[in-house]
Amino acid sequence: MYLLTLPLLYVFYKNDSDQRLGCMLIEAEDAEREGDHESDLTVSEDMLTLDPGFHYARIRKARALLRLGLPSEALVEYQKVPISGDNLQPYLIAQLQRSDVLNHVHRKSDALNVLNALLLLPLSSEDQSRVHFRIGNILFDLEKLHGSLESFNRAQELAPNLHREEYFHTYRGKVLKKLGLLKEAVAEFDHDIRNFPSNYSVLHHKISILAELGAYNDALSAVDQFLQHSHSHAEARFVKGTILIELDKLPEAISEWEQSHHLAPSEHLSRVIEKARRMQQMSSK
Repeated sequence: MYLLTLPLLYVFYKNDSDQRLGCMLIEAEDAEREGDHESDLTVSEDMLTLDPGFHYARIRKARALLRLGLPSEALVEYQKVPISGDNLQPYLIAQLQRSDVLNHVHRKSDALNVLNALLLLPLSSEDQSRVHFRIGNILFDLEKLHGSLESFNRAQELAPNLHREEYFHTYRGKVLKKLGLLKEAVAEFDHDIRNFPSNYSVLHHKISILAELGAYNDALSAVDQFLQHSHSHAEARFVKGTILIELDKLPEAISEWEQSHHLAPSEHLSRVIEKARRMQQMSSK
């Protein structure tokens, strides 16, 4: 989620001479930095007692409630913050936070309503992209795949480099996979694998498609490339063993499973290895 920065705080002041509010604001910021969310909440409430229209204090209170594990209470506060004001950015940030919380508590239709309302405002290309990215995620969860893909595409058109750190291509690849566009999905996963070679979850999406296509040699090559820089990844070694079984390479599969079991012991994997060894013994007779 977004966090407001100090240069934006004073957008919300109604009275520049109110030194007490200023001191309380500094106190709340200090509490947040120290992870004292109870104190942050208390000071934010005190600021609202002094000035109920001090919207930054309202946003601070909502954030503190979130960090205390009270999303429903946080939503009550976010709903009191206007959707726009003289300086749009702080209000936009608050509404994006609100949509994130609504999505988190499975009020996805309400989250979409907030996001669609934001698109009616004069947003920058980057801010429009942030909104479309969130819409794409929610529509994916709602199984509205074509709408999800359209939103992700629009997000990239508006700001091509904005979502690089958010595994954007993986999100789009998951949509393409569900639409049955498997080769296009693999291309999306490959894009993020190049950017994040140590992230196994992205690789896992690609391998599942290659297995579905029966391209086990390609799947094996992808896992081997991953293991070059993540040698001790237990799940990757287990999956490599499963792929080797499909390629009729039982001894190599057992070896991978044994390494996986050594890295992350489990009763299930122990039984898998024992069964594979019996199969190996039977085939050697």
